[in-house]
Amino acid sequence: CARRPERRGVRGRPRSSSATWFATADWKTRACRPRPRRHRSRAQPPAITRALTLAHGSPVLADSLDAERLALAGGRIWAGNPIDAFSQRVQRIYLDFLAGLGAGRAALMQPAVRVVVVGAGTASASLVARDPGFRLFASYGNTAVYVRRR
Repeated sequence: CARRPERRGVRGRPRSSSATWFATADWKTRACRPRPRRHRSRAQPPAITRALTLAHGSPVLADSLDAERLALAGGRIWAGNPIDAFSQRVQRIYLDFLAGLGAGRAALMQPAVRVVVVGAGTASASLVARDPGFRLFASYGNTAVYVRRR
């Protein structure tokens, strides 16, 4: 029967089994303790709340970050991440929309899209601003909400 080597403590002294148990329990307590969340609020940004209200259940076209916020708030988005969940045609149009390319106007022409949420000063914001089918409804800090003209 081989003898197990003794566990050594901090100063080379043999460590008792109770000290080992307390050290393990302390480590597990610290590891399993919920960490405080920093800078995360459950409150939705006002632009997201307004967009959901204006959409009345229809899909919202939004840039990537705002699309995530809309989806987390329970809204429908026209496209977003994970992008491969959408058809290749929708992927191509959405990426063109995000880049502000002319081909991205096809996303704005979708009849189901009545609300668009974009970051102010982005390429997609300039694309929506030039589109005669949409008007600026409200601007909330760095986010602009556009609605379809009737």
